[in-house]
Amino acid sequence: MAKVYYTISEVSDIIDVKPHVLRYWEATLGVPQPRRKAGKRFYTPQDIRMAYLIKVLLYKRGYTLDKVSKLFKEHGPDKLSPVMLDPLLNDVREDIQAALSELTELKELLEER
Repeated sequence: MAKVYYTISEVSDIIDVKPHVLRYWEATLGVPQPRRKAGKRFYTPQDIRMAYLIKVLLYKRGYTLDKVSKLFKEHGPDKLSPVMLDPLLNDVREDIQAALSELTELKELLEER
């Protein structure tokens, strides 16, 4: 059974960004919007998906924070995923195919020995 809430350190590990980056995105973009209890942030799986989408848009797609902010304002954070999902899936598919190709080449080299 999946967890309902995750701490900031768990989310940081899951999407591989530092906690201060998550706090910065929250402050500048307004998302993700974790629940707060006793001064601690608790993220839902939807919050984690949103944070991962932000990471991909910024680091993989090369968007600026202003561009991501405009996308959120135009489409809303909840509707942004479907708008951006197809191109992102194509990127992931290409990355997987490239990794598979490299692994196949490595396997062939090892089998020759």
